[in-house]
Amino acid sequence: MAGLCLLYAVSVAFRAWVLTAGIEPAGMYKTWLVARTDLFALGMLLAVLSAWWSAPGRSEPRWLAHRAVPWVSWCLALLALHWVSKEIGLELMENRGPVPFTTSQELEMQLLYGAFAFFLLVPAVLGPQSTGAVRHLLARRTVQWLGLISYGIYLWHEAALGAFLVWWDRGDCSVPGIPCAWIDGSSEIGWHYPFGIDAAFVEMGVFMLLTSVAIAALSYYAAERPLMALKNGPLLPAPLRRDRRGSAR
Repeated sequence: MAGLCLLYAVSVAFRAWVLTAGIEPAGMYKTWLVARTDLFALGMLLAVLSAWWSAPGRSEPRWLAHRAVPWVSWCLALLALHWVSKEIGLELMENRGPVPFTTSQELEMQLLYGAFAFFLLVPAVLGPQSTGAVRHLLARRTVQWLGLISYGIYLWHEAALGAFLVWWDRGDCSVPGIPCAWIDGSSEIGWHYPFGIDAAFVEMGVFMLLTSVAIAALSYYAAERPLMALKNGPLLPAPLRRDRRGSAR
């Protein structure tokens, strides 16, 4: 637990330092692993708690089994989604595109992204493991397969998003290489609906989901799984055996 707290604190401190020290390009440094370990620490926290309470002689707090816990957790996730979408100014036209958000906005955005993911996943990791709608959903083979390739989805979804925005503009944007949705107030992709969800956003979301899943599956079977299999095989030549006289053979 102390290690996870340290990971989270170091990540937040690094992002704050990059944003306040005037380092350019700040966007590049924000993609470094140390700038993202706060999100990994939250997922690791769920794993640690689950393993701790699953050990012999221990059990989860009784309140986690209450049927209201998933709904409370999801409401908190929805609140985080609303707050990052509508309450910190990210949806304003002047904040679209490759313009820097304020340090406060950047830190709030990262915090709320983490809170949304954390509370969305709590009912999947903690609580009853054999009953309930969440458990039945997670038991489906399709969902388990998506979990198998989920790291690839994490890696590729932003590339799919960028490809969609460029395709959506049909090359008509006044600034080459920058999606019109970022800089043009007349763009059909807008954030004026609750949570920024309108018809164009749904189309973008569906495209991003299908494309990133397809690429993630390809990268998993072509690269990730073969590379992971190496951990079970010899990576170095076997040490030389010696006979009783000490000579190598």
